[in-house]
Amino acid sequence: MAMDIVDEVPTRTKRKRYNKNKKKAWRKTINLRDLENALEQKRREERFGGPLEERPSQDILYLDTGEENNNEKQSEKSIFHHAQVEYEVDEDKKVGDKGATERAVASTLKKRLTSRKKVKRLRCHQLLDGLPGAKAPVKKINRVRTVDERMNPVAKEKKQKKLADPKTVARLKRRAVQSREHKEAKEKQPKSGLTDLATYDLWSDERPAMGNPVVQSYTQEMVEYYERQTKRKLPAPPSHMTQKPSALPAVELPEAGASYNPSYDDHQALLGKAVDQEEGRLKDIARDERRTTLMFPTKENAPTEETWLQEMSEGLPTAQPEEEEMEEEEEEEEEEGSSNAQKEVETEGTITISHGASGERKTQKQRRKEKERRKSELLKSMAKKMKIRESNVYKIRTYNREMEFTKMITKERMKIRAEKKEEKTKKPAKLSKYKYEEEDVPVALGDELVGSLREVKPTGCLLEDRYKSFQRRNIIETRIKQKFVRKYKQKKAVKKEHKLNWDQDLTV
Repeated sequence: MAMDIVDEVPTRTKRKRYNKNKKKAWRKTINLRDLENALEQKRREERFGGPLEERPSQDILYLDTGEENNNEKQSEKSIFHHAQVEYEVDEDKKVGDKGATERAVASTLKKRLTSRKKVKRLRCHQLLDGLPGAKAPVKKINRVRTVDERMNPVAKEKKQKKLADPKTVARLKRRAVQSREHKEAKEKQPKSGLTDLATYDLWSDERPAMGNPVVQSYTQEMVEYYERQTKRKLPAPPSHMTQKPSALPAVELPEAGASYNPSYDDHQALLGKAVDQEEGRLKDIARDERRTTLMFPTKENAPTEETWLQEMSEGLPTAQPEEEEMEEEEEEEEEEGSSNAQKEVETEGTITISHGASGERKTQKQRRKEKERRKSELLKSMAKKMKIRESNVYKIRTYNREMEFTKMITKERMKIRAEKKEEKTKKPAKLSKYKYEEEDVPVALGDELVGSLREVKPTGCLLEDRYKSFQRRNIIETRIKQKFVRKYKQKKAVKKEHKLNWDQDLTV
């Protein structure tokens, strides 16, 4: 009894289980080998020209007439003849055994012929001739329709109608001529620096002068491109970057009256300026007070119910006795009777003419005369307009004077506008919702003036002066001190670490 010894016991692989209620499991478990083989066979047939049952017989079979073999024999004969000529030429040069040389030449010629038959063309050269049996996989390529075929029939009909119009044809011809002239002019223009520098050798000793505008523009383009790609080129600054926001000087000279020992006139002028400033402020305060507080009555002049009733009953009719009412009614009746009698008298002596439809139609004669009248009026108005137009020729001097006057007025207005614009640069602009307020004029009263610098007391604040100067020169916007108002009541809590434990003895 023979016994086979097995080194390894094959392990039984567990069959994989898939969840079949998902589409992903269908793609995993399905066997697509037959389908892939069929598709691959179909692709292979398309590469070789399509299925055999659809290909014509001329593509599958061919008739061998022997022309190729004759061509090969002719080529071999030409090669042999060439070798024979070479042998005859070499024979005159050499001296020795002719038989040995003939045998050597024949053997070498035979080796050449056999080696040439075995040598194959390179694959890259074979591909240039195209594949021998393969055709394009796409059998039928749809023809691309022309522009006229793709055009909508309604649009085509409109185009034909336009082309029938001689004006449209003339306009199209002019446009074609203009486009041709533009193209010719563009071709005559110098090309870009890249094409013009194609003949320039970078490594040659002779280099073009940098004064050449084409070379200079090209080098400038290269520098700009390099800086743009390397992020070294800064963005273009705005045009108003170098312009100052205000024409005022950074540090203004103080007034002559602010000196420690000013003259009487200068001190009075500065003092008057300070007084005007303070009066303006008081005037603003009074105006605000008048518009707010003084608009409403005081408690003493407050309206009561009696005054309110009197005010609301203004213009209403008041109650009158009955006798007065009867007298007024009688007077009204008498006035109405007299007016009616007067109207009857007037109507007796007047004749009413109605311009409405009277029911009578105009005769042909009346219509003709009315038409002639309208025509004559029109001719008269046209003749009058023509006469006025002809007489305007003699008013050329008047028109010239009027034009010169308008030009002079325009120049004056431009001058005034420029002056206003220049003055506006010397004033603070409104950069915020707050209005700029001038600082107090630093002035010393008469009793505060001293005769020496050691006794002078400083007036004003240097920091406030610089801050106001920034606002006046439109460097910073006008600001005011903001008040912090809390929207909700702040909660206060004592931290646990800060609490004192009164239960324990503090002396411990």
